Amino acid sequence: MKNSENLKQLPVVESDIQKVRFGDTLSGILGSRYKGWKERDVIFIHVSTGVGKTFFSVEDLYEWAMEQGVEIAILVNRRVLRGQLWRDIREHDLKMNRRNVHLHLFSYQQLEGDGEESERCREILMRCRYIICDECHYFLMDALFNPGVQRSFDFITALYTDVTLVFMSATIEHIKPLLEKRILELHKCRVDECKKEIQEYDARVYENCRYKRNGKQRSFLETSEKDEEVKKSWEYQETMESYKKQMALPQVREYQYIRDMADRIAVRYFQAEEELIELIAGNSLPGKWLVFVPSKKFGKKIREELIAKGVDVKKIVYIDAEYDVFTATDEFVQKRAKEEVHSIVRTGLLQCQILITTSVLDNGVNIKDSQVANIVLMTEDEDEFKQMLGRKRFTSENEIINLFIFMGNPHLFSKRANAYFMTYWNLCDHRDICLPDAYGMLMEDPERNANVLSSYYDFDGREHHSNELAIEEVRMRYLYCRKVAEGLASDKYFFIREQMRWIEKGCTQEWLEKASIHISQNNVDEIKDILDRLYQEGGVLNKVKFDEFKGVLMISAQKIEQGSFTGKAGNINTVNAALQLRQEWSAYEFVSVGDDRKVYELYKNGQALNNLFEGLTRENLGQIVNECKNDLKGIYEGLFKVSPPEALENDLETLSVFINIKLKAYPGLEGWMLKSFGKEENKKIGISKRPHSAVGK
Repeated sequence: MKNSENLKQLPVVESDIQKVRFGDTLSGILGSRYKGWKERDVIFIHVSTGVGKTFFSVEDLYEWAMEQGVEIAILVNRRVLRGQLWRDIREHDLKMNRRNVHLHLFSYQQLEGDGEESERCREILMRCRYIICDECHYFLMDALFNPGVQRSFDFITALYTDVTLVFMSATIEHIKPLLEKRILELHKCRVDECKKEIQEYDARVYENCRYKRNGKQRSFLETSEKDEEVKKSWEYQETMESYKKQMALPQVREYQYIRDMADRIAVRYFQAEEELIELIAGNSLPGKWLVFVPSKKFGKKIREELIAKGVDVKKIVYIDAEYDVFTATDEFVQKRAKEEVHSIVRTGLLQCQILITTSVLDNGVNIKDSQVANIVLMTEDEDEFKQMLGRKRFTSENEIINLFIFMGNPHLFSKRANAYFMTYWNLCDHRDICLPDAYGMLMEDPERNANVLSSYYDFDGREHHSNELAIEEVRMRYLYCRKVAEGLASDKYFFIREQMRWIEKGCTQEWLEKASIHISQNNVDEIKDILDRLYQEGGVLNKVKFDEFKGVLMISAQKIEQGSFTGKAGNINTVNAALQLRQEWSAYEFVSVGDDRKVYELYKNGQALNNLFEGLTRENLGQIVNECKNDLKGIYEGLFKVSPPEALENDLETLSVFINIKLKAYPGLEGWMLKSFGKEENKKIGISKRPHSAVGK
């Protein structure tokens, strides 16, 4: 046996890391390797959401446990997830024609109490051969408000000696080292205990089992001919084998199956909540909205402001951890929340158009609704970010979602860093608080210190003990917020780059300039000024000028409504649709001149700037054409009383097409057009009837 005293981490006996494709499942990738998992094995399964952790647990590992005649338990972190998983387990047992469920399903919170139910759950777990800790990142993520996580963490890891522990999560990176460290520390303590017990046992056996033969004192360990001594010898060997088994080093098997989702997520960012509310209320993007908020207060505020902007209250549902706790003032809100949660658990579909939720839905719950196309995330925690994003299950390989993320600012992150630092300082200085000191804290600042004690300390009836997991989580958050605050001080896009890294997407400067949904009044006024100038300059643009304006317009249009303008910038109909996004632009419209789309004319309130002079007749038209003697530019000046626009001046063919379009729209001249007669040097410009025209009939 390796010397565990010198080990810094548990040995890895199996490791498999793969990139998985859409449609790959955990069951298919793992195959039957789970049948080789042994007692004292610690299994880490790091797998993307939607790859089938639940199916593997219920269909594969559960059936394997049944074949061996051993018990299995699954632990989850949310009541909503527990309800969804119970449904899957019951359906499986019905399919297998079982009347009783042989798989135990608990929440971590059920292990953390002091009552009979918690004791019963712990007793059942101690009988199980396999314990699956689903969404195991719970131990860190909930540590900031639930001191009980330390109880479940300590209890579950202490079971390693007789079970196979399976830890599963899409965000296992941060909790995995803490789990390994805890199990290794427990093992070292167990080895020391075993060594001490072996010494005591050896001494006791030596005293009790000695006998004399031929006047010489011998131990039964040297030789034994008597039946009684032989029996005791076997007992000794069995006892030593038991100690040897208890001292065996736990081994790690790790599996990492991550799906590349970068190409299926279109990311945009916002600077202020007002921009987000304006975007959602504008109803400009197709599909439903899933909005994750950092607090109850913020979630309720967004709901109220959306309603104030005219969004139908029946289209909005707000959910937090108290969605099933009756409060008379929120009866309507909570009724809708219950109905929505029930729908998600039962069908995976959203009934509402806009779902606003706290982290109560941040993991485990599967939303299999293809109409959910827009997700909003506002969190500084990488694990929480990935879990929230993972609630959306892609229903097809080509499905794309719009992800909206918060830009962040240095002041906000500095404020958060300071708050985390003070919390960390206080927790480290007061790891144990006796009752008199706790009373003193409550008298000094009742509201704040009551929250501190209930969030970070576990009370045993005499003392409040700090949650070591909470201390670690606060420490990591402090360091990260400080890092972001410092980064934002020199690069305003620092936090955007961080979030893009979390989903393994690139973050170029060009993308940063286009991806903001923010469009200031300065942007609006800038485009309005360009439109006014183009109109006053004649309102006729060649393709180069049109493309220049189009590029400026599309950047702003994509910020306002990306879904309708991404990848369609070359379409004149799209440009005109973009002009309707703002009232300041809505008076303008472009029309193309000719079939080759080389020239575009700008209209304002349905009117072009340059039109044929009033009172023009067939006789006037003929006179102007005859006087100009094949000079098309002169003909234009005679008809419009201004020089030709720059876009048409050097393109006589398009200039002719432009004049004919104007003639066709002029009352009384609809049936006439300019036409060239003859060839090359003998070519002349004259007036002709339009084909199929009724003029002169």
